[in-house]
Parts: sequence; C-alpha cells; structure tokens
Amino acid sequence: MYKYPLLEVIKIVISKIDGSHKLLQGIDAVYPYVVLEVRFPRILTSAIVGAGLSIAGVVFQGILLDPLADPYTLGISAETEFGAPIALLLDVTLPGDYSVPLFGFIVAVAALFAGIFLYRKRDSNYGQTSIYA
Repeated sequence: MYKYPLLEVIKIVISKIDGSHKLLQGIDAVYPYVVLEVRFPRILTSAIVGAGLSIAGVVFQGILLDPLADPYTLGISAETEFGAPIALLLDVTLPGDYSVPLFGFIVAVAALFAGIFLYRKRDSNYGQTSIYA
C-alpha cells in the first residue's frame, strides 16, 4: 500500500478544482492519476454506499416499527445467502452479469414480505415482537 503525503493530495485536488498545474510542480506525475482516477472514485463510492446503507437501515426500522431491526436479526441476510446458491444451481439467467446477486436480492425481499405478512396476520403489535419471534 502506497502512502501519499497529505499536502501533496491536497495540492492535487486543489489543482484539479482550480484548473492550474502550478501546484503540481515537484509532484511525481503518477500521483495525480492515482489520486484522481483510482483513489477518489473509491472514496466517493464508499461514501455513497455508506449513505445508502444508513438510509436503508432507517427505512427498514421505520417500516417494521422496530428500533432493533436489521437484516441479520430478522434473517434477511441469511435468505440472501440462500438465494444466491439457488440461482447457481438452477442456472438462473437474468439481464446483465448480476444474475446471482439479483436473485439473492429477490429471494431476500420475498422472505421479508412473507415475514411481514405472517407477523401482521398473527400479531397486531408487529414492531415490538418481530425480533423476538
């Protein structure tokens, strides 16, 4: 893992925003490429994914009316792990290269809605008992 000095990274970002290359003098020519084309997209992608996961968690807890709800305690992640190998065994072909993850997602959503349907039919106070069932 290569470490880049923070001051050089700041200079690279400022020169990209500013449009001038005066700040890049004395910096190795590979550094701007690595910072802007390799590392920055990874940082941006991880920030977007983290924000999406936090929003999904809030929505998940809001829909289920349970502050402790998460995919692991409700078994949704296990259903995804179950659906992905089933897609491989059944040779499911969906558009693109995302057949296995998409089928795992479909199985997880189906399991979530089945759980919600069964719990709501059985208990009107679904939010407080879904974790303990």
